[in-house]
Amino acid sequence: MPNDPAAHALLAAGIEALDSGITVFDADLKLVAANRRFSELIGIPPEVARPGTGIEALFRYNAEHGEYGAGEIDAIVAERVAIARRFEAHSFERERPDGRIIDVRGTPLPGGGFVTIYTDVTTHRRREQALEKLRAELESRVAERTAELAHKRAQLEQIVGNIRHGITQVNGKLEMELCNTQFLDIMRFPAEFARSGRPFADFIRYNAERGEYGPGDIDAIIAARVEQARHPVPHRFERTRPDGTTIEVIGNPTPDGGFVTTYIDVTERKRAEAALRESEQRFRDFASAGADWYFETDAELRYTWFSEQTEERTGVRVAGALGKRREDLTRPEFMEKDADNWRRHLADMAAHLPYRDFSYPFVDSAGRHRDVSVSGTPAFDENGKFLGYRGTGREITAYRAAERALKESEALLRTIMEASPVGVALISREHFIIRTCNGRLAEMARRPIDEMIGQPAGEACTSILASLDIDHPIDSREIELEREDGTKWWALLTTRPLSYRGEATVLLWIYDISELHGARESVERLALHDPLTDIPNRRYLLDFGTNALARAARQGTRGALIYLDLDGFKAVNDRLGHQQGDRLLRAIAHALRTRTRRSDFVARLGGDEFAIIVEGITDDHEPLNLAHSMIAVISDAASTALPDSGFDIAASAGIAFFDGIGAGFDALLGRADAAMYRAKQAGRATVCIEATDA
Repeated sequence: MPNDPAAHALLAAGIEALDSGITVFDADLKLVAANRRFSELIGIPPEVARPGTGIEALFRYNAEHGEYGAGEIDAIVAERVAIARRFEAHSFERERPDGRIIDVRGTPLPGGGFVTIYTDVTTHRRREQALEKLRAELESRVAERTAELAHKRAQLEQIVGNIRHGITQVNGKLEMELCNTQFLDIMRFPAEFARSGRPFADFIRYNAERGEYGPGDIDAIIAARVEQARHPVPHRFERTRPDGTTIEVIGNPTPDGGFVTTYIDVTERKRAEAALRESEQRFRDFASAGADWYFETDAELRYTWFSEQTEERTGVRVAGALGKRREDLTRPEFMEKDADNWRRHLADMAAHLPYRDFSYPFVDSAGRHRDVSVSGTPAFDENGKFLGYRGTGREITAYRAAERALKESEALLRTIMEASPVGVALISREHFIIRTCNGRLAEMARRPIDEMIGQPAGEACTSILASLDIDHPIDSREIELEREDGTKWWALLTTRPLSYRGEATVLLWIYDISELHGARESVERLALHDPLTDIPNRRYLLDFGTNALARAARQGTRGALIYLDLDGFKAVNDRLGHQQGDRLLRAIAHALRTRTRRSDFVARLGGDEFAIIVEGITDDHEPLNLAHSMIAVISDAASTALPDSGFDIAASAGIAFFDGIGAGFDALLGRADAAMYRAKQAGRATVCIEATDA
């Protein structure tokens, strides 16, 4: 450009008018021009960014003022100068320490150097960031709302599935869209009626054919009800079914022309309502013939009115009682005997508090001793002024006599309980607190009786009681109990639910049968075990073998029966005697039991014959190998039991396989026995598999 001062001035004025900052550097990276907007945006004062200033000085100013962040200033400046010397086009954004975001775009010049434009994009970027944050928040809210709706839908489905009422939805085509299982249960429809799309008419036909709508032409009944359903309106009615149950049906139309209906079995409610009406009538009858009498007093607690029944039911002349207080109608000695009770009662009335079942004795007009119980409620006017008491009274003379008799009876019962060999306890059903018990029960529990009454029944006993149906009587049930020290014992338990002094309780009779139970177990063991060797006997083998065949048939598995007979055992009995023979049999039985698997069943058939049942075999060589190993075990056990005896005891074995199909266990035992005899004939310590030698 010609050296025209006017043109230069015009250019400078144009640069200054730009909203963006601008710098021009020559090929030596010296500042040729910069406008004031550049200084404002970048934060470099005009006196620093003057023409002729090297770019390194500008970089250093920025670095020293934290524009490039933390780091060694010389290194930061050197790195940026090196980049500038490449004179490459560049575009980036830089966020300054004051938060402003500057868009920097540099363009190299043909002769060297470059022109750079600096634009404040803070507002734009902040708007973008705000929009992005808003978008993220909206997406998060949408996701949360979607999850919430999904959760609510799942909750709704769960509620509908578990609600005790039946629910159906029929669409405008009069097809069942959905129903819950409770609907099928309440209306007694088959399970296949739950299929979506089933015509509404099918349900009507099913009901009509079983007489739900009474007598009449079935097709006509169906047509009428289907036509009515085509024009749904809100409805609510009750229908008593042929079986006597009552169903409440509530229906409402839906926008698509269908309807949603709920079905509630109100049979129990209807019965309860009928019972309530009967009860109310009974109460009115009882009230008219009741034993209570009624009274009122003034604010000074003087009687002002008695009901008509009072004189008849108390024996006190009403005319003589009016104007008197309660304490005026009893004798001083009666009040002195129960002074604390009277003091509390008079204090309550002085404080205008309600009272209930205050009882006291008096002497009626004929000189007879009577007891009465009274309850009163204070009366106030609209301004809260105390007016007196209104209340009821009841003669309890017979009750007091019965109470005294009950105490005497309880004392007698306590004496009988303490002399009983059976443990007796009365336990609350709510918290299993022992209300009372006898000494025998304390002996069984091994606890002092004073530490049991009024205390919980114990964790082990509580868990057992909770598992029993104590709402109904239990007679002579055998049950295993546990004491607090962990010892267990067997008891014969009998229970009776009853109400004791207004509390639901259970009365327990407990008889210790630990010895009987142990004796019974011993008898059962003797019946199934060989008395000499203490391993299962022939009877136990037959039972176990029959079950093993059934398991094999049911599970599709195979098993084997190994029949063992000792070789040379008779000579032991003949030469050494039966005592040594028995010793040998016990040693062999012990060896067989300990050297087989826990799943194998070992039994003594009698004499010197043993059997082993092996289940779940996968290879026929398994029982064969086991038989050979058992022959070796028998030989070792004999050598250990009768050392230096000179006897060479061995065994012969026969094997028969089973899969549960075919003849029973007796036949299997016969096949194994036959295989064993074949082994005997073949020589000592030999194994035969059914009809094939091994």
